[in-house]
Amino acid sequence: MNIRRNILRFVQAFLALEVLWHLIEVGLAIFDKAWITATALSIHSIVVIMAVYFIGHDHHHHPEQENIEEETEHPIPNDKP
Repeated sequence: MNIRRNILRFVQAFLALEVLWHLIEVGLAIFDKAWITATALSIHSIVVIMAVYFIGHDHHHHPEQENIEEETEHPIPNDKP
């Protein structure tokens, strides 16, 4: 098991629960006619949704090309023959 992947999945699940909580808060703010609070919570919810999305897409399509820069060395041209 990959520890990094498990931690990422835990954080993603926790952020998803936070999104649900924020949606409930937005609904309650709208119900109370607290428009500024509802707007602020909506913006924060969008940021958290984007975080969940980007954490979920933290992978490489071509893992063999992952370290291509490390393998490819460009020697500095030598001015002296």
